[in-house]
Amino acid sequence: MFSNTTKTAANETEDHARKTAHAAERTARNGKIDLEDAANSSIGDVISDLADNASDVANKYGKKARRVYDDVAEQASDHTDALIKEVKRNPIRSVLIAAFGGYVLNAITRRSSK
Repeated sequence: MFSNTTKTAANETEDHARKTAHAAERTARNGKIDLEDAANSSIGDVISDLADNASDVANKYGKKARRVYDDVAEQASDHTDALIKEVKRNPIRSVLIAAFGGYVLNAITRRSSK
């Protein structure tokens, strides 16, 4: 029915189609792997960026907290020094104020414990 040339051409076309299909399948597999790699890489980059940003924010607020702590410590030291100077200048008044403060605290704690 068909000539040898037609059969040969059909066989060659079939072989070529199979090879093309296999090549397309390999390309699709490789493309899938490349897409997965790209997706994983993108997710990894996003996670890395988030971690870097979190670290930057933590460092920024850590430095702010340290400055606030240092300011408070300096103010406490200044007030302590001022209190010591005041006690040295007026020791009798300081003792009377401390005694009155003790009396008031004693009265408060005695009432609350009854």
